[in-house]
Amino acid sequence: MDRPSETPETPDTQPVTLVCAVEKADDQRLVYGWSSVAVDKGATVTDLQGDQIDIYDLEKASLRFTAESRVMNERHAGPQVATLVASLVFTPEVIKALGLPADYRQGWFTAWHINDDDVWAKVKTGEYSGLSIEGRATRREIGESEA
Repeated sequence: MDRPSETPETPDTQPVTLVCAVEKADDQRLVYGWSSVAVDKGATVTDLQGDQIDIYDLEKASLRFTAESRVMNERHAGPQVATLVASLVFTPEVIKALGLPADYRQGWFTAWHINDDDVWAKVKTGEYSGLSIEGRATRREIGESEA
């Protein structure tokens, strides 16, 4: 299957942030949630910044992040407050292999171990109720081909 090439980090790339809801496992200081969703109920998802991401671009970015970083900081700044401990990108191929319905949500599901006491307290009180990812991408109009 042909997959889009990785977006290079260049001066014309722009930061992208996405926020998604989380579930927590209190006894293990784990937070689970969709870090990014590309397709939901068969429809392409447009985020709060008006951006969309191809599931295979998301897969490439998540694999790179998992291999090279696995670090979360608080509000995209400061020291590490959590570590990625599980990651699965639900591509059409993974959805099929798991026997899930074909219209199952396509996206990146993650689990994080929160190792910072102050951040864990904010998760427990609900002050932090979602995941926010940050990355760099080249913005193109929908339907515009890659240069």
